[in-house]
Amino acid sequence: EGGVTFSLRAYPVAVAPAAYEHHRAASFLIDYTEPVIQALAAPVEQRYGKQPSPAELEQFVYDYIVNKNSAHGFDVASMVARSRAGDCTEHAVLLTALLRMYGYPARTVTGLFVSLEEPVLAYGHAWAEYYADDGWMGLDGTRISHRVGAQHVPLSVVEDESIAYSLGLVGSLQMLAIERVIVE
Repeated sequence: EGGVTFSLRAYPVAVAPAAYEHHRAASFLIDYTEPVIQALAAPVEQRYGKQPSPAELEQFVYDYIVNKNSAHGFDVASMVARSRAGDCTEHAVLLTALLRMYGYPARTVTGLFVSLEEPVLAYGHAWAEYYADDGWMGLDGTRISHRVGAQHVPLSVVEDESIAYSLGLVGSLQMLAIERVIVE
């Protein structure tokens, strides 16, 4: 009743809405002004120079989070920088924080990752997006597929980055029910 069916052949790159000022700002969740995140500038710049590209920041986050596990909730960026641990959500918020720290408008996205290996599986996932001339472009710090593409199905953007951010996350998945995934 009232379900939605869609086909996704490529990752949707939306030019509108454009990036807003809050996509550059520090927040409770994306707290890149914290000293622990600011300290990451030294290893980032030693490796990539003064203005790393979004892809280089994606690689840095993948390498930096050494304890890849799902024991964490949806930690704020400074906690991730301290622990160097987490799953896709921690990769996404740290990557969003580093993108903003280097001046790229960025946001965190939640959705599904559809694995095309047998058996085909879909599971909850999070990644970052940054705004470029061509619109919002996805980056996946977990490097599941080495690029964000049709396997990444966005369901929501984390808009509320305040102390109550976790309440918005629950609401975005509340109405989701997947009956089947058809892979052609």
